[in-house]
Amino acid sequence: MEERHIPTVLGTGLRLVGSIESEGPIEVHGKLEINLQCDRLDMSPSAEIIGNIAVKHALIRGHVIGNISADTIRVAESARIEGDIVAREVLEIAEGARCVGRVKSKQMKRPAPGVPQKSHQTVAS
Repeated sequence: MEERHIPTVLGTGLRLVGSIESEGPIEVHGKLEINLQCDRLDMSPSAEIIGNIAVKHALIRGHVIGNISADTIRVAESARIEGDIVAREVLEIAEGARCVGRVKSKQMKRPAPGVPQKSHQTVAS
């Protein structure tokens, strides 16, 4: 039987400084000044991370000031990223997301043919 990891939830009102390493998933709702390593990251729109993120899978809906490295990165329309993004497999950036920094991706996910392409703001530093 495969072991399922229960997400570690870092709630609103939490302020954490340091670094976190986890084998399982992490949900972030608070403001963190950390370097983060985990399997899966899910940031709420109210979350803020100042520091570098190295994960397998990331859903970024909040504010990141730092570099993000992951196999798969999904950037939601509510996200603001100030730093470099490296997606080893797939990078998906929703319309309305704000990204300032360099972007490197093996594969950029695009809409199906005939569907208008969503735009995103990426500014190289």
